[in-house]
Amino acid sequence: MTSSERTTNAHNRFSATLLAGSYCCLLEAIDIFTQDLVNKVTTGLLNPSPRETVLIGFYYRSLGYCRTAIELKSVVHQQSLTSAERSVVELYVDMELIHRNVVADGVEKAIAFADVQKLKAAHRMDDFFAGNPGLDSNPSKAATHRDFISKNQARIEIHSWSVLGAEPGPMPVVPTKVVRLGAPTNTLEKRMSSILEKCSPMKVSRTRYVESAYASS
Repeated sequence: MTSSERTTNAHNRFSATLLAGSYCCLLEAIDIFTQDLVNKVTTGLLNPSPRETVLIGFYYRSLGYCRTAIELKSVVHQQSLTSAERSVVELYVDMELIHRNVVADGVEKAIAFADVQKLKAAHRMDDFFAGNPGLDSNPSKAATHRDFISKNQARIEIHSWSVLGAEPGPMPVVPTKVVRLGAPTNTLEKRMSSILEKCSPMKVSRTRYVESAYASS
Protein backbone atom coordinates (compact mmCIF):
# COMPACT_ATOMS: atom_id res chain seq x y z
CA MET A 1 0.00 0.00 0.00
CA THR A 2 1.38 3.34 -1.02
CA SER A 3 1.62 6.38 1.22
CA SER A 4 -1.17 8.03 -0.75
CA GLU A 5 -3.48 5.02 -0.26
CA ARG A 6 -2.76 4.95 3.48
CA THR A 7 -3.59 8.65 3.70
CA THR A 8 -6.83 8.14 1.77
CA ASN A 9 -7.88 5.23 4.00
CA ALA A 10 -7.12 7.20 7.14
CA HIS A 11 -9.14 10.14 5.79
CA ASN A 12 -12.09 7.86 4.99
CA ARG A 13 -12.03 6.35 8.48
CA PHE A 14 -11.89 9.82 10.02
CA SER A 15 -14.77 11.00 7.81
CA ALA A 16 -16.91 8.01 8.79
CA THR A 17 -16.22 8.60 12.48
CA LEU A 18 -16.98 12.31 12.11
CA LEU A 19 -20.22 11.59 10.26
CA ALA A 20 -21.36 9.05 12.86
CA GLY A 21 -20.52 11.51 15.62
CA SER A 22 -22.51 14.28 13.95
CA TYR A 23 -25.58 12.01 13.73
CA CYS A 24 -25.19 11.10 17.40
CA CYS A 25 -25.02 14.80 18.32
CA LEU A 26 -28.16 15.37 16.27
CA LEU A 27 -29.99 12.65 18.21
CA GLU A 28 -28.81 14.16 21.49
CA ALA A 29 -30.10 17.57 20.36
CA ILE A 30 -33.48 16.00 19.47
CA ASP A 31 -33.60 14.37 22.91
CA ILE A 32 -32.93 17.69 24.65
CA PHE A 33 -35.52 19.48 22.50
CA THR A 34 -38.24 16.89 23.16
CA GLN A 35 -37.60 16.84 26.92
CA ASP A 36 -37.56 20.63 27.22
CA LEU A 37 -40.48 21.44 24.91
CA VAL A 38 -42.50 18.57 23.43
CA ASN A 39 -42.80 16.31 26.48
CA LYS A 40 -44.12 19.19 28.57
CA VAL A 41 -47.03 19.44 26.14
CA THR A 42 -47.74 15.70 25.87
CA THR A 43 -47.65 15.16 29.63
CA GLY A 44 -49.81 18.22 30.22
CA LEU A 45 -52.83 16.85 28.35
CA LEU A 46 -55.42 16.06 31.04
CA ASN A 47 -58.00 14.28 28.90
CA PRO A 48 -56.41 13.35 25.56
CA SER A 49 -58.74 12.15 22.84
CA PRO A 50 -58.24 8.68 21.33
CA ARG A 51 -56.63 10.32 18.32
CA GLU A 52 -54.21 12.25 20.53
CA THR A 53 -53.46 9.11 22.53
CA VAL A 54 -52.54 7.17 19.39
CA LEU A 55 -50.32 9.93 18.01
CA ILE A 56 -48.60 10.44 21.37
CA GLY A 57 -48.02 6.69 21.58
CA PHE A 58 -46.31 6.70 18.18
CA TYR A 59 -44.27 9.72 19.26
CA TYR A 60 -43.02 8.10 22.48
CA ARG A 61 -42.12 4.91 20.66
CA SER A 62 -40.07 6.92 18.17
CA LEU A 63 -38.44 8.86 20.98
CA GLY A 64 -37.55 5.61 22.73
CA TYR A 65 -35.68 4.39 19.66
CA CYS A 66 -33.82 7.72 19.41
CA ARG A 67 -32.79 7.66 23.08
CA THR A 68 -31.62 4.07 22.74
CA ALA A 69 -29.60 4.88 19.62
CA ILE A 70 -27.68 7.54 21.55
CA GLU A 71 -26.22 4.80 23.76
CA LEU A 72 -25.27 2.48 20.87
CA LYS A 73 -21.95 3.95 19.79
CA SER A 74 -19.93 0.87 18.86
CA VAL A 75 -19.55 -0.60 15.39
CA VAL A 76 -21.07 -3.85 16.71
CA HIS A 77 -24.35 -1.98 17.19
CA GLN A 78 -24.72 -1.25 13.47
CA GLN A 79 -27.46 -3.82 12.88
CA SER A 80 -29.45 -2.63 15.88
CA LEU A 81 -29.20 0.97 14.70
CA THR A 82 -30.30 0.03 11.19
CA SER A 83 -33.31 -1.81 12.60
CA ALA A 84 -34.18 1.12 14.85
CA GLU A 85 -33.89 3.53 11.93
CA ARG A 86 -36.40 1.54 9.90
CA SER A 87 -38.79 1.33 12.85
CA VAL A 88 -38.67 5.10 13.37
CA VAL A 89 -39.41 5.73 9.69
CA GLU A 90 -42.38 3.35 9.86
CA LEU A 91 -43.69 5.04 13.00
CA TYR A 92 -43.40 8.42 11.31
CA VAL A 93 -45.38 7.15 8.32
CA ASP A 94 -47.98 5.71 10.72
CA MET A 95 -48.31 9.14 12.33
CA GLU A 96 -48.78 10.73 8.90
CA LEU A 97 -51.43 8.17 7.96
CA ILE A 98 -53.38 8.93 11.14
CA HIS A 99 -52.87 12.69 10.82
CA ARG A 100 -54.04 12.77 7.18
CA ASN A 101 -56.93 10.33 7.78
CA VAL A 102 -55.64 8.04 5.05
CA VAL A 103 -56.83 4.86 6.81
CA ALA A 104 -60.54 4.47 7.50
CA ASP A 105 -61.04 4.18 11.28
CA GLY A 106 -57.27 4.36 11.67
CA VAL A 107 -57.41 5.49 15.29
CA GLU A 108 -59.74 2.65 16.28
CA LYS A 109 -57.63 0.12 14.41
CA ALA A 110 -54.43 1.34 16.07
CA ILE A 111 -56.04 1.07 19.52
CA ALA A 112 -57.42 -2.39 18.73
CA PHE A 113 -54.01 -3.54 17.51
CA ALA A 114 -52.31 -2.39 20.72
CA ASP A 115 -54.99 -4.01 22.89
CA VAL A 116 -54.71 -7.34 21.07
CA GLN A 117 -50.94 -7.26 21.54
CA LYS A 118 -51.36 -6.66 25.28
CA LEU A 119 -53.87 -9.49 25.56
CA LYS A 120 -51.60 -11.80 23.60
CA ALA A 121 -48.66 -11.01 25.91
CA ALA A 122 -50.81 -11.52 29.02
CA HIS A 123 -51.94 -14.94 27.80
CA ARG A 124 -48.34 -15.94 27.11
CA MET A 125 -47.40 -15.22 30.73
CA ASP A 126 -50.51 -16.99 32.00
CA ASP A 127 -49.88 -20.06 29.83
CA PHE A 128 -46.19 -20.21 30.76
CA PHE A 129 -46.68 -20.24 34.53
CA ALA A 130 -49.75 -22.46 34.26
CA GLY A 131 -47.63 -24.99 32.37
CA ASN A 132 -44.58 -24.54 34.62
CA PRO A 133 -45.88 -24.22 38.18
CA GLY A 134 -42.45 -25.08 39.56
CA LEU A 135 -41.14 -21.78 38.27
CA ASP A 136 -44.00 -19.78 39.76
CA SER A 137 -44.36 -18.28 43.23
CA ASN A 138 -47.15 -17.39 45.66
CA PRO A 139 -48.73 -15.05 44.75
CA SER A 140 -48.29 -16.02 41.12
CA LYS A 141 -45.94 -14.03 38.94
CA ALA A 142 -48.74 -14.01 36.38
CA ALA A 143 -51.34 -12.60 38.78
CA THR A 144 -51.28 -9.14 37.18
CA HIS A 145 -51.62 -10.64 33.70
CA ARG A 146 -54.51 -12.88 34.74
CA ASP A 147 -56.26 -9.91 36.28
CA PHE A 148 -55.82 -8.01 33.02
CA ILE A 149 -57.27 -10.95 31.08
CA SER A 150 -60.31 -11.31 33.32
CA LYS A 151 -61.09 -7.59 33.18
CA ASN A 152 -60.34 -6.85 29.55
CA GLN A 153 -60.53 -9.94 27.34
CA ALA A 154 -64.25 -9.67 26.49
CA ARG A 155 -63.97 -5.96 25.70
CA ILE A 156 -60.87 -6.40 23.56
CA GLU A 157 -62.39 -9.30 21.62
CA ILE A 158 -65.60 -7.42 20.86
CA HIS A 159 -63.75 -4.24 19.90
CA SER A 160 -61.19 -5.99 17.69
CA TRP A 161 -63.86 -7.98 15.84
CA SER A 162 -65.88 -4.80 15.41
CA VAL A 163 -62.90 -2.98 13.91
CA LEU A 164 -62.18 -5.89 11.59
CA GLY A 165 -65.75 -5.79 10.33
CA ALA A 166 -66.35 -9.47 11.16
CA GLU A 167 -68.94 -11.18 13.27
CA PRO A 168 -67.65 -12.67 16.55
CA GLY A 169 -67.19 -16.37 15.97
CA PRO A 170 -66.60 -19.36 18.23
CA MET A 171 -62.85 -18.70 18.10
CA PRO A 172 -61.93 -15.73 20.33
CA VAL A 173 -59.06 -13.40 19.56
CA VAL A 174 -56.89 -15.34 22.02
CA PRO A 175 -58.18 -18.94 21.82
CA THR A 176 -57.67 -20.04 25.43
CA LYS A 177 -60.01 -23.02 25.04
CA VAL A 178 -57.82 -24.37 22.26
CA VAL A 179 -54.79 -23.93 24.51
CA ARG A 180 -56.39 -26.12 27.17
CA LEU A 181 -57.16 -28.78 24.55
CA GLY A 182 -53.50 -28.97 23.70
CA ALA A 183 -53.46 -27.34 20.27
CA PRO A 184 -49.95 -26.87 18.85
CA THR A 185 -48.46 -23.51 19.75
CA ASN A 186 -47.62 -22.73 16.14
CA THR A 187 -51.32 -23.07 15.25
CA LEU A 188 -52.20 -20.44 17.84
CA GLU A 189 -49.40 -18.21 16.65
CA LYS A 190 -50.63 -18.44 13.07
CA ARG A 191 -54.15 -17.61 14.22
CA MET A 192 -52.95 -14.57 16.20
CA SER A 193 -50.62 -13.44 13.40
CA SER A 194 -53.50 -13.55 10.93
CA ILE A 195 -55.71 -11.48 13.23
CA LEU A 196 -52.99 -8.94 14.00
CA GLU A 197 -52.21 -8.64 10.30
CA LYS A 198 -55.82 -7.67 9.62
CA CYS A 199 -55.97 -5.54 12.75
CA SER A 200 -52.95 -3.44 11.77
CA PRO A 201 -54.27 -0.22 10.19
CA MET A 202 -51.09 0.61 8.40
CA LYS A 203 -49.64 -2.28 6.37
CA VAL A 204 -51.03 -1.65 2.88
CA SER A 205 -51.67 2.06 3.27
CA ARG A 206 -48.13 2.66 4.53
CA THR A 207 -46.68 1.18 1.35
CA ARG A 208 -49.02 3.21 -0.84
CA TYR A 209 -48.23 6.38 1.12
CA VAL A 210 -44.47 5.94 0.71
CA GLU A 211 -44.86 5.16 -3.00
CA SER A 212 -46.98 8.29 -3.54
CA ALA A 213 -44.48 10.40 -1.59
CA TYR A 214 -41.62 9.24 -3.82
CA ALA A 215 -43.74 9.75 -6.95
CA SER A 216 -44.51 13.35 -6.00
CA SER A 217 -40.94 14.22 -5.00
